[in-house]
Amino acid sequence: MTRKAWNSTKKTSEFVILWEKQKQPLEENQEVNWKEISGGGILFGKEVAGIYYIATREEGRRKGYGSIVMIALMELAKKRGYKKMTLTATQMGRPLYEKLGFKSACDVQILVLGDNE
Repeated sequence: MTRKAWNSTKKTSEFVILWEKQKQPLEENQEVNWKEISGGGILFGKEVAGIYYIATREEGRRKGYGSIVMIALMELAKKRGYKKMTLTATQMGRPLYEKLGFKSACDVQILVLGDNE
């Protein structure tokens, strides 16, 4: 039996993270304090790019951060020549994705293994 290792210099995933400056007064010589406000990732398959892990902190919602992340991820896919992208939507995120042109393809069931109380 032979095994072939797969090595590629081409990235198979990318992440986009937006940072927000903390709203606190800065004293002289104090470092700026930043925190992640929104982000997401994209995995590049053979013919389809999958968008995953889109999240925005509660205090950053309804301010356009999710749109910025989604558009950036979609642009990364387009630059690589992808014409098809997929994602799984929550009820909260669905209006944004539909606004960006995504259409429902099927309903998904969530299955849980273990303690599901």
